[in-house]
Amino acid sequence: MNRYYFLASLLPSALTLGNPPEITFWEFNQLCDQNLSESDLEKTKAIRRYIDLQNFRPMWQQKEIDPHGNYSSKELETHLLLEEGFPEYVFEFLREHETIEERLDFFPKLLSQFYLEEVNQSNHFLKNFLTFERNWRFVMMALRAKTFNRDLSWELQFEDPHDEYVELIMAQKDQNDFIPPEGFEELKGIYEELKFDPLKLHWEICQWRLSQITTLVEGGTFSVDNILCYLAQLIIVENWLKLNHDQGMIIVDNIMKEQQV
Repeated sequence: MNRYYFLASLLPSALTLGNPPEITFWEFNQLCDQNLSESDLEKTKAIRRYIDLQNFRPMWQQKEIDPHGNYSSKELETHLLLEEGFPEYVFEFLREHETIEERLDFFPKLLSQFYLEEVNQSNHFLKNFLTFERNWRFVMMALRAKTFNRDLSWELQFEDPHDEYVELIMAQKDQNDFIPPEGFEELKGIYEELKFDPLKLHWEICQWRLSQITTLVEGGTFSVDNILCYLAQLIIVENWLKLNHDQGMIIVDNIMKEQQV
């Protein structure tokens, strides 16, 4: 495993939600380009690929995209036109769903495929992180489904029915309360307390994610795991700083739409 003494020594000991980071995303990205091996740099791109996929929707709707992805709007359009720059499963989705309306309707299917493909191809922190991101969203979806009487079968229609978390959720579909899997009890408490205050809920979920992501690191201070951990946390911190109050009031609903048609 590579050791990145110079890059790791530049990183602050912690990132704090609500405060500008000492090293911005773009500064950090340049440092990664200059210091990481090709294979480790690809791991940073895998984390940012999820944002690229999320950016398809605002791109198709001619809205502003999240700048933390690998590509700008024009680059996204070019790569999709030329069928390059993304794994094959992305282009298979686009070929299957040719119109923008259909792609938007079936978008959760693409995100489900992202996690399936990327988790299977990753290891160490990257695998832990992608698995964690997928699973906490499952838990939030299940909690909100109980609150608003949504059909869990419909919510999970694009997921593998034999997946451990999908089976756990579906086993509780007829119960009044959802009992989360081990490790997500705190998330349920946060949701139950703040479910009708989206801005505070999003703040607390971001705080919880920052804390949890730190526990996913397997390597030491100078490992690529630590570098990837900083990247994942940095995106959360910078995205919070971009929010205004109105955006904050709808952000949780937008997150949940990842799991919905």
